[in-house]
Amino acid sequence: MSLSLRGLLLCVYLAHGIGSFGDRLWQFAIPLVLSSIYPNSLFGPSLFLLVNYLIKIIFIPIATSSIRHQLRTRTRSHFHIMRLFTILQAVCVVASTMSLTFLANIEARGETSRDMAGVVAFGLTSMVVGSIGDVMSCSTTIFLEKDWVVTIDAMIQKSKNAKMNSPTLVQMAASLRQTDLFSKMIAPAFLGMIVEITSGKDVVSDRTTSIMVARTTFIVLSTWIVVGSVPIILVFWKLSQRFPVFGSEKEMQSVSLEEEERSERRQSGHPSLSDTEGEEEEEKGDQEAFSIFQVLRHHIFFLCFSFSFLFFTVLSDHNTLGTAWLAARGVSPAWLGCMRTFGAFTGLCGAFSFPSLVAGGRDEVMSESAANKRVIRVAAAGQWSFSFFLLPILVFMHPALVKNSWTPYIVVVLIVVSRFSLYLVDLANNQLLIVLLNDSLRSHVAAFQESLCQIVEMLLALFALLLSILTEWSSSPLSSPHTAAPDVSFPILAASSVVFSLASAVCFSFWTCLYLRAANKDQDEQQLALVGRRGEEGEGEEEGEGE
Repeated sequence: MSLSLRGLLLCVYLAHGIGSFGDRLWQFAIPLVLSSIYPNSLFGPSLFLLVNYLIKIIFIPIATSSIRHQLRTRTRSHFHIMRLFTILQAVCVVASTMSLTFLANIEARGETSRDMAGVVAFGLTSMVVGSIGDVMSCSTTIFLEKDWVVTIDAMIQKSKNAKMNSPTLVQMAASLRQTDLFSKMIAPAFLGMIVEITSGKDVVSDRTTSIMVARTTFIVLSTWIVVGSVPIILVFWKLSQRFPVFGSEKEMQSVSLEEEERSERRQSGHPSLSDTEGEEEEEKGDQEAFSIFQVLRHHIFFLCFSFSFLFFTVLSDHNTLGTAWLAARGVSPAWLGCMRTFGAFTGLCGAFSFPSLVAGGRDEVMSESAANKRVIRVAAAGQWSFSFFLLPILVFMHPALVKNSWTPYIVVVLIVVSRFSLYLVDLANNQLLIVLLNDSLRSHVAAFQESLCQIVEMLLALFALLLSILTEWSSSPLSSPHTAAPDVSFPILAASSVVFSLASAVCFSFWTCLYLRAANKDQDEQQLALVGRRGEEGEGEEEGEGE
C-alpha cells in the first residue's frame, strides 16, 4: 500500500512519538524503582545520575561519529543504522529493567549482605546498560532531526512533482519537537497510574511493594519498547523505499565511486575541489578554537554563566533525585507522573506567553534596541520570579516540617508553578543569543553554553553522590533499606538549588547592567554622530547660500 508524502511523514511523527514515549517511561521508571528499593537513601539515584551523564557525554559523540563514518565509507545504509540502533536500544532497556527486578528480589529476601556481588552487578548493569540504551535513543533522535529530515526536505525540493503545500523543513522539525513534548507530558502519568493500580499508592511501604513496582515497570517498559520497535523499523523501511538514498545500494555505489575518483586525484598530486574545501575546513577549525577564547572575553559570557547555574537543581519536575525523594516521602506514583505532566503544561503556558510579554500589549513595531531591552526585562522577571517560587521550599525543608505528610505536595505545587518562569528564561536566553551575536560567534557561544550546562549537571550529580555517602552510609546500610533513618542530604541539595537559582538571577542582573551601559553608550555615540552630520550639512547649506 502506497502512502502519500504527508501520510508517510505522519507515520514518521508517530514512530518518533513511540520511541520518545519509551524514553520518557524509562527516565521516570529508574528513580521510581530505586526509591522503592532504597526509600531513605539518595545514593542509588545519585549514582545513576552520575553514570548516565558520564556515559552520555562520552558515548554520544562516539555514536554519532560512528554513524557518520559508516555512511561516509558506505559500510551501512541509513536504514540499516537506524534499525540497528533501534534494536540495541530495546535490548538495553529490557536488560536494564530486568536487572532492577533482580535487584528488588535480592533486597526483598534480605540477602544483601550475603549477595553483595549480585547487588553491585545488577545495580551497575541497570544503570550502565540503560544509559547505553539512552545513548542509542539520543543518537537516533539526532540522526532523524539533523539528517533524515534535512535529506527529505532536499529530495522534496528536487522532485519535479513537488507541490506548493508540501511540508517545509521548519514544519517537519516543529512536528518532531511537538511529538517529543507530548510524550514528555503523557508518559510519566501513564506509568505512574499503572504502578499505583498494581502496587498501591505508597511505593515504599514494604519490601513486597518494591518487587511489585520493579515487576510492573519491567513489564510495561519491555512491552512498549519491544512492541514499539516493530512499527518504528517498518516506518523507516517504508521511508527508505520512498527515498532510495536512505537504503539504495546504487546510491551508495555511485557515491563510493566519486570518493574513489577523489582519492586517485589526491594520489596523482592534482588537488581537487574537495581538497581545497578540506583546507578551508582546517582553517575554519583554527578560527573556531580561537573563538572559544573570544567567548571568555565577551560580555555574553556572564549570560551563559548565569543560565548554567539553573541546571544545578534538584527542584525540578523531571529531576531523578527530586523524584526519588518525593516517592520516599509518600507521594504516589500517579502524583509523580502528573507532576511532570503539569510541569510540562505550565512550561508550555510560559512559552506561549513569551511573545505577548515581550510585545507588552502594543501592536506597533519596536526598534531592535527596544525589542532587545524588552526581552531582557522579561528574562530578568523570569529569573527572579523563578527564584522566589523556589524560596519557600527552604522553609518546608526545616526538620520540624520536612516530616509532615503534606510537605511533599506543597513542594510539588511550587515546582510545577516555577516552570512557567523557567521557560520564559529559556526562551529569552535563546532569543538573546540570536539577536546579540553575529553568525561567526553564535554557534561557538551556543556550544560553549551547552557544555557549561552539562558540566554543572555533572557537578550536581557528583555533589549529590558524595553528600549521600557522607550523610547516609553509616545511618542507612544497604542491608536494611526499609528501616533506615530519614535522609538529610536532600534538604541540603534543595537549599543548594535555591542558592544557585538566586546566584543565577544576580549574575543575570549584573550582565544586564553591563549590556544596558554599553547599549546606552553606543546610542549616545550614534546620536552625537547624527548631530554632527546634521551640523556639517547645515554649514554646507549656509556656505552655498552665501556664494
